[in-house]
Amino acid sequence: MASIGTQSKEQQAANRKILAQLLKKPGNDECFDCTSKGPTWASINLGVFICIRCAGLHRQLGVHISQVRSTTMDLWQPNQIAFISKMGNTLGKKYYETTLPADYGKPSATEDDEIVLRWLRVKYEQKKYFGKPSATEDDEIVLRWLRVKYEQKKYFGK
Repeated sequence: MASIGTQSKEQQAANRKILAQLLKKPGNDECFDCTSKGPTWASINLGVFICIRCAGLHRQLGVHISQVRSTTMDLWQPNQIAFISKMGNTLGKKYYETTLPADYGKPSATEDDEIVLRWLRVKYEQKKYFGKPSATEDDEIVLRWLRVKYEQKKYFGK
């Protein structure tokens, strides 16, 4: 993460503006994991927007699974902004929920934390619903990132 001294206030403001615009896009306006409205956090390595409660639960998974940042308080690197701009919640569903049955109900915003944490473990640790959709030109940055992570086994480790 950038230190406060290496990022100008103008760059920080520009990044926050980009993130605020991204949060208004369809799909990004609700938490990727519990459907709570108005997320203000994100997993920078998964590329999805989440609510503050799910951000805390993601932290319990460990940084080898999910690295969370606030969209309003934390500093973001240009590559992190680029990745979440390309991924986001809509495209994230194509990767992290590829094989999720259509009639499967995700945890709601009012579910107990333990239930949501179990859902996150199945989804991100066990990768039960992970798949690789057919690529489009817009997906190339995401595919490149996933390929590197797979090869390095930092995210897809056995």
